[in-house]
Amino acid sequence: MISLERVLELCNIGLFALAGGVAKQCQVLLKGDEKFSLVRFSLHIGLAVFTGITVGSFIPADVAYRDGVMLMIGFTAQPLLEIMEVKFLKKAGAIDT
Repeated sequence: MISLERVLELCNIGLFALAGGVAKQCQVLLKGDEKFSLVRFSLHIGLAVFTGITVGSFIPADVAYRDGVMLMIGFTAQPLLEIMEVKFLKKAGAIDT
């Protein structure tokens, strides 16, 4: 069973990643390359939170710059997930071989 303390820790990680994802969407909008889309915004925020919780679970809570790292993870969620996918598939392929 997951404790309340663990849930609060995951919420903390997720909120920092969410803030990074919002910052990324603001950057995209300010550049003027794309128009605002609620669907794209929601998907990016979801990816940012997912990536933040996934990666943040591997970073110890006592790391000095953890919050800043979580913001950057949220900001770079999509490319980071692509890198993680390639690395995971390479490791999975090495195990099967």
